[in-house]
Amino acid sequence: MKTYVYRINFDENATFYAEVLDSENLGDDPVFDVAPWEREGVFFFKGYGMKHKNDIDGLEKFLKKIGVIEEDAKVISLDDFVSNR
Repeated sequence: MKTYVYRINFDENATFYAEVLDSENLGDDPVFDVAPWEREGVFFFKGYGMKHKNDIDGLEKFLKKIGVIEEDAKVISLDDFVSNR
């Protein structure tokens, strides 16, 4: 089973940016960028299948649905990835 890592790069002052990386090639370009739209300081993640910025399960389902990751793949947080190494 392939594992992908969800990493929040920036979450401050009405700016948010995260990415999904291949766990075997963390230094490569992201597999997917998460840059939700913002309105009056509130971020909207629904376009990514997410209910909130930490909804990794929703993001995983979305990425499978659009064919970005394999059906048997798993998306985990960066914290989980680091603690399981």
